Amino acid sequence: MKLKKSYILYIVNVISILLIIVILSVPSSIFRIILGIPFLLFFPGYALYAALFINQKKTDYLEMIAISIGMSIAVTALIGLVLNYTAWGIEMLPQLLTLEGFIIIMSVIARIRESRYIYQWQLITVSDPEKHSEFKSKIGTIFSVTLCLSIVFFISILGFTVASSKTGETYTEFYLLGSDGQAEKYPFEFVLNNSQIDRIIYSDGAVVSQQIKDTLIIGIVNHEQKTLDYSLTILVNGEPVKIIYENDISESIKVLALENEEKWEQKLGFIPTAVGNNQKVEFLLTADNGETEFVNSLHFWINVRIEE
Repeated sequence: MKLKKSYILYIVNVISILLIIVILSVPSSIFRIILGIPFLLFFPGYALYAALFINQKKTDYLEMIAISIGMSIAVTALIGLVLNYTAWGIEMLPQLLTLEGFIIIMSVIARIRESRYIYQWQLITVSDPEKHSEFKSKIGTIFSVTLCLSIVFFISILGFTVASSKTGETYTEFYLLGSDGQAEKYPFEFVLNNSQIDRIIYSDGAVVSQQIKDTLIIGIVNHEQKTLDYSLTILVNGEPVKIIYENDISESIKVLALENEEKWEQKLGFIPTAVGNNQKVEFLLTADNGETEFVNSLHFWINVRIEE
C-alpha cells in the first residue's frame, strides 16, 4: 500500500525534529550521522516537492525521490550561500535550524493546499460531475508545467551557487623535515671546533660529521591562488645566520616564484656561531606578490658547544 504524501511529510517532520534533539543532546554519535544524511539530501527537497505537488494523485516514488534529492541539494546550497553572508556564517546549528524552518514552512503550505484541494474536489464532484474529468485534466497540466519550471528554477539556483561560491581558503604550506624526510629527528646539538661545525647531534642520538648542508629539509607549497615570490631567512636567538644551500653560503635564500599549487622542497643547513643552550632557531618565510607581503615562521631549539 502506497503512503500518501501528507503521511510521508509527517514522518519527515518528526524525524527532522528528532535530529535536532539528538544533535543538541548528543554532540557526536552514529545515530546523528544516520539522521543527518536524509536531513540534508532528502527532507528539504521532499517538503518543497510536497508543497508544490501535494494534490497530484498519481505518485511515482522513484520520480519523487529523484526530484526530492535534486531539490534538497539546491535548497541546502542556496541556504548555505545566504548564511555565508550573514553574521552566523555556515555553522552547523544555524544551517540546521534554517533547514528545519524551511521544512516546517513548506509542510504548512502543503497541508493548506491539500485541504483547499479536497474542499474544491468535493464541491465539483457533488455539484457538477461532468466537470470532474476536466478538473483532473487541468490538475495534470498544472503539475507538468510546474514540475518543468521547478526543475529549471532549481538547476539555475544550483548553477548560480556554484558560480558564486567563494575561492577556497588561501594559505602557504610551510614545513620542516629531518634530513631523512620524516617530521622528527631535528638537529639537537651543534659541536664547534675552531669556529667551524665539527658535528651535529640529532634528537634521536645520531651523529653526523659530514654533509652539513643536508642538516634538514625545508618545504613550501603555494596554495595562495596566485604566483608568489618566496624568500627564506634563518635566525638563531634573533640574529641572522649563514645558510648552506646548493654549495653556496648566504644569509637568505631567494626561492624562485612558485605558481599556485607548486611545491618547493630542498635540503639545506645553517651555521650557528654563538655558544649556549636552548637557542631558538627561527625559519622566516617571506612571500611577496608585488602588492602585499607576509611572513610565516617555524622554530625549534638547539644547543651549541665547543669541542672539548
